[in-house]
Amino acid sequence: AFNGKKWEKFNSEKVASLAYARIQGKAALVMHFQNSSLMNEDKRCRPILFHSEGQDTSDQEHFLSSNLNICIRQPDGSYSGDMLESPKGNSDENLEKD
Repeated sequence: AFNGKKWEKFNSEKVASLAYARIQGKAALVMHFQNSSLMNEDKRCRPILFHSEGQDTSDQEHFLSSNLNICIRQPDGSYSGDMLESPKGNSDENLEKD
């Protein structure tokens, strides 16, 4: 129903086109974007992550951008990613704020 539909806002000639995702899965997307030049852009243009499991479902995850490092909080509260050390204690105290 959405594929081929014309974008009716702003007098645009754009038409929606749906395709299968080239990159499949959250981990693969994180790996792809950790080296992306998008991480150097304005934070409004950067990719964002959301918790998909546990009590924090739908809350935004932190995407650390200094040195293009990414840290993902796992459902069990542990962290994985590309950091030298895992954050300890309260994640809000240790992770950078955007």
